[in-house]
Amino acid sequence: MADNDIAAPSGGASDSGPLFTPSERQYFESRGESPIPPDPKPEPQPQQPDTPEPQDTPPSAEESKTVPHGALAEERGRRKEAEERARQAELMNARMEERFRAWQQYTAPKPQQPQRPPTPEEDIFGAVNNLVQRQAYTDQQINAYRQNEAAKAQIAQIAHWANQAEAVFKQTTPDYDAALNHLRNSRVGELKAVYGLNDAAANQQLVMEERQLLMQAAQMRRNPAELAYLNAKQRGYTGKPAPDPSKQLDIIEAGQQASRSLSNVGGRAGGGSGGAASTLDRGGRYLLTGR
Repeated sequence: MADNDIAAPSGGASDSGPLFTPSERQYFESRGESPIPPDPKPEPQPQQPDTPEPQDTPPSAEESKTVPHGALAEERGRRKEAEERARQAELMNARMEERFRAWQQYTAPKPQQPQRPPTPEEDIFGAVNNLVQRQAYTDQQINAYRQNEAAKAQIAQIAHWANQAEAVFKQTTPDYDAALNHLRNSRVGELKAVYGLNDAAANQQLVMEERQLLMQAAQMRRNPAELAYLNAKQRGYTGKPAPDPSKQLDIIEAGQQASRSLSNVGGRAGGGSGGAASTLDRGGRYLLTGR
């Protein structure tokens, strides 16, 4: 019975070989008294030599110069498509610009044609209103012309008064012209250096300021030449000392005495009995003295 329990199934060994090895069969026959046989070690398989992987060989120079026909045709097709898209975009832009110009011309305000005034037969009230408006416009133009002429007359009157006042001031202040030139040059230099004006703009500003000075002098009832002279001193004009009248009389008298002394000696100017004798004064200037 024991043999039957551990016996192999019917048919004996399977197609693939015996079910148990001899050591395993001995273990079953001894009913577990013999030790369990170890698993058989697998037989080492012979190592196969490593075969090198195939590498891609670089194309030759002749092969690199040639392009496949299919790739070339595909590239040409893409280029044609790009050119066609660019042409369509240009046409679209041109159409949009043309439409935009047409829209601008359509929406631009059209110049209104002047309407003729209505006749009394057509509209009596409209004709009267038109006459009133035209009369008001004419009165406005006349008033503007009168104001302009009055301003010109006022400026001319002030200029005439300023010229007379300047002439009076020059009699007592002989260096007025030098002071006025100093004032003008100083102001023009200031306008050019500080405010960056050119020559034309600086001179125009100077003329405007001189007119303002005349208006202020007229309102203050003061001599404009005197105000200009004071402004020149404020800008550093030192002035030249005026000659003493008593000294001028001494110089003239000395010249006359010198002329009489020369006539006593017998020297005559021009060889005649009448005329003027030319002498030198103390300052080295010629004086014309009568006989």
